[in-house]
Amino acid sequence: MPTTPEHSDSAQTFLAELLGKYIQQKAAAHHAGFANPENQGDVVPYDAATIQPVDAQLAWDEARSAIEYLAPETDTSSWKVPPDWSNLVAHQGSLTGIPFCLGNFPQEVQAYSSLLQRDSFLLGKPAAPYSISSKLQTWLEKASWKASHPNPLLACAVLRLAGEFDQTEQMLDDYKGKMPSEWRAAWANEEAALAWHRGRIEEAAALWQKQAVSAPVLFNRGLADLVLGQPDQAHMELSEAVSQLLENNAWHHLGQVYLAMVDLRR
Repeated sequence: MPTTPEHSDSAQTFLAELLGKYIQQKAAAHHAGFANPENQGDVVPYDAATIQPVDAQLAWDEARSAIEYLAPETDTSSWKVPPDWSNLVAHQGSLTGIPFCLGNFPQEVQAYSSLLQRDSFLLGKPAAPYSISSKLQTWLEKASWKASHPNPLLACAVLRLAGEFDQTEQMLDDYKGKMPSEWRAAWANEEAALAWHRGRIEEAAALWQKQAVSAPVLFNRGLADLVLGQPDQAHMELSEAVSQLLENNAWHHLGQVYLAMVDLRR
């Protein structure tokens, strides 16, 4: 269905309102107490949506959010923040389309104006590989399903955020046969997310279509269908995902942003 000027203006107004609320949330989270990232530099981006720094603690909270739906019996509140987390958060490139999975956080989407300016707005530039410190490397090597060690899927997510895709794939394969049954849904979601971040959009979409329905899977199906030019299907999936997410969850707001983009393309 062609987009009318009134329809476009309405969607853009809705997106602007969401962005305003989102920036307020980020500013409030600035007092959370996580260390500021090192070596930020003095460059101030032109895009107003990127002026506010990403709060590392807020990012950590949202990075674990998918587990509430994919492995609901797991209490992630006892998980310790990975070494160098603040720097890893600051290292992320300005992406516009991110799947709902362990490790990802909605604050990675900062250049909101680009959502309206580019037809291929979801294919943002991937971050360059992150230089993993010896402390972080030691943490990664301790990954184990034992309660006192870093969760292996969290370690995989950290490697993916660092841009080490081959190592992420190897670790996912290594732990596939060892993981408890309650982690299978989260593992499958991570496998698809890795394909997505490697730019293998159709492969990721096919993997999500095979998975049991959950809020993260519906969110990711909708995101993939939006990219693949299926706005009606994307609208249905994203609407259902958003309805299952609490309104104070940043993934809820990001889902609404993607829904607005779907409306611009219907």
